[in-house]
Amino acid sequence: YGVSDIPTLTDWWPAAYPDPNYRKWVRNAWQSEYTRASNTKTEFTPIEVKIRCKDGTDRFVLASAAPLEADLQHTHLVLLYDISDRKRAEQEIRLAHETTNRAKSEFLANMSHEIRTPLTAILGYAELLGDDEKLDQSHKDRAQILDTIKNAGSHLLTVINDILDLSKIEAEKLTFEKVDTPLVNVLCEVE
Repeated sequence: YGVSDIPTLTDWWPAAYPDPNYRKWVRNAWQSEYTRASNTKTEFTPIEVKIRCKDGTDRFVLASAAPLEADLQHTHLVLLYDISDRKRAEQEIRLAHETTNRAKSEFLANMSHEIRTPLTAILGYAELLGDDEKLDQSHKDRAQILDTIKNAGSHLLTVINDILDLSKIEAEKLTFEKVDTPLVNVLCEVE
């Protein structure tokens, strides 16, 4: 703004703070802090506010004041520091944090299902092995049940390792490795 845009302080307030409720809040916060600093003879504590620029954009500023003695009159110098970039970075960090927490919650919900499925298979087939009346004593049947238990146990171990990898990700200690995957075996297990 130039002097012609805001010839008086009265013209400044509605231009810089068009929302009347926010303007009232800023004025009260400013007056409270200015009074406190004047009465206690301490430094003005800066206030973060959103301000409307002449071009219509909103910027975040840290507003402060310093006492001045000019021509035997007590006045103050108002300082506005543009902190819009910092506020934008804080917002991005906050959004990233929220996204990370949401992803972690979804991951843990999926993992609880992934743990139950192989664990149920392990317990069910182990119970079958222990009950001779429900199981044909053929070597082939026992071998198939043992393979199922072994595969479910391996899957459960993989899930647990994935959960541990989440902790490594958070600690920034995860390492990547490239391994061959036997696609046919994976598809057979899915079947």
